Amino acid sequence: MEMDENGIVQYSNNPVIVKGQKLLSELPEKEGYAVINQEGYKIMAYRSSIGYVNAIALQENIYQKEMNMWRLKLVVIILAAFGIFSSSVFYLYRLVCKPLNQFQKQMIQVGNGSLQEAEQEYEIKEFDDLMHEVEQMKEQIRNLIDDVVEKEKSIQRTEYEKLLYQINPHFLYNTLDSINWLAIANDEDEISEMVTALSDMFRLSLTKSHSSYIRVAQEMEYVRSYLVLQQFRYEDCLSVSITIPDTVAELYIPRFTLQPLVENAIKHGMISPDDPFAIDLEIFIREHTLHIRIGNDGTRISLEQMKKLLDFDASRQELLDFDQKSYGVQNIQRRIQILCGISYGLSYEIRNNRTWCDLTLPVLEHDPSEKTEDLQ
Repeated sequence: MEMDENGIVQYSNNPVIVKGQKLLSELPEKEGYAVINQEGYKIMAYRSSIGYVNAIALQENIYQKEMNMWRLKLVVIILAAFGIFSSSVFYLYRLVCKPLNQFQKQMIQVGNGSLQEAEQEYEIKEFDDLMHEVEQMKEQIRNLIDDVVEKEKSIQRTEYEKLLYQINPHFLYNTLDSINWLAIANDEDEISEMVTALSDMFRLSLTKSHSSYIRVAQEMEYVRSYLVLQQFRYEDCLSVSITIPDTVAELYIPRFTLQPLVENAIKHGMISPDDPFAIDLEIFIREHTLHIRIGNDGTRISLEQMKKLLDFDASRQELLDFDQKSYGVQNIQRRIQILCGISYGLSYEIRNNRTWCDLTLPVLEHDPSEKTEDLQ
């Protein structure tokens, strides 16, 4: 229906509201709205900018029915939105929070020492990759633990075997002592001297020490006892020259380093058992480095082969196996580089028809093992 600016109906298609009837005593502002109840109708009027009023009349019951319908729709929409929101939250929890909680649980278990496998798929590549890395980490930890246990068992077996092997040297040492007294009683001075040298070697090798180092003077006692035996063996053919300053004698070097090198020099320096040959041993300090040089008369050594034998890299498995023919030299080289660093070790050269072995070591005025024990 339409009304003029006085609120009088000018046109109506509703039989209850007729033309000329005044519906609104007070009109809304221009471009404004008004809602009134009249004769069982809900009248909603809108006033245009030129003053005329357009209105819609709805029966009260129809109006309430429509309003109730809209309220129901609004409630349904709110409930649907809440359901969608709740489902989204639950989905996100399963998608993100649950894997994170599982990851946290796995880390706590690892921290407590539990390394059981817990394979789970979360259908999210990033979380699956993360949990896969966790399982790999647990596998590596298990392998490391197994390695440590195996090494501990190996150490125990080694200690046990060491104790067994010490039985025979002690027995031999006591037997040699008896032979020595028997030789002295029969005025066999040479036999007594040989047995004494051999007994001294056994005594020095059986000295108990947790240190990997020894003073040069003590190491030379072992070498001199060995040389006494070799001079009896080769008689006048073997000539030995030793040059060690007193200041050097009190320095520390790794244990059982010199005797294998001297033995190697005799082995390769002897051309024939009847031909004279000489061994030179000199120890000196040059440019803050301790040098132990041992020379022999042999020149049959292959410098290229020795360089290959002395090549040592703990990260390369093919360089870790010992050559049975050069076990002593390789053993010394590896011990030196493990204890002192890769900048130290053995080298060989041929000069003036003689082979020279040069062992370089740090200048140590104190036993490094004692410092390590103090720190512990």
